[in-house]
Amino acid sequence: MADNNTNTTATTNLTDTLNVLWSRIKNYLTLNVEYAKLTAAEKLTRFLTVATVALSLLLLGTVLFFFLSLAIVEWIATALPIGWAYAIMGGVYLVIILIVVFFRKALIADPIARFISRLFFT
Repeated sequence: MADNNTNTTATTNLTDTLNVLWSRIKNYLTLNVEYAKLTAAEKLTRFLTVATVALSLLLLGTVLFFFLSLAIVEWIATALPIGWAYAIMGGVYLVIILIVVFFRKALIADPIARFISRLFFT
């Protein structure tokens, strides 16, 4: 009889231990999922903030360059005919475009890759 009672107690202890272990595993997994959600929300917030600021700066920069170009054309037009002034300004923009195209990796691709890798891997 004592042997049967010991068996029942051992089985109960094993069942309790397994229940506690399963409960802790579920808690651990739940906490990891919550941590992943919070991390993803933080990364998405940082990305959208940077994207919004970049888009705003791009828009304002475009307006700035438009008015600056008109001012430079007017200034050049005091010495040359207006057609030549616009042609010179167009040439300046062509040089800027060529510089961006030739150095696109260093000017565009590398900074974006660095930002994305820093965002997701830190």
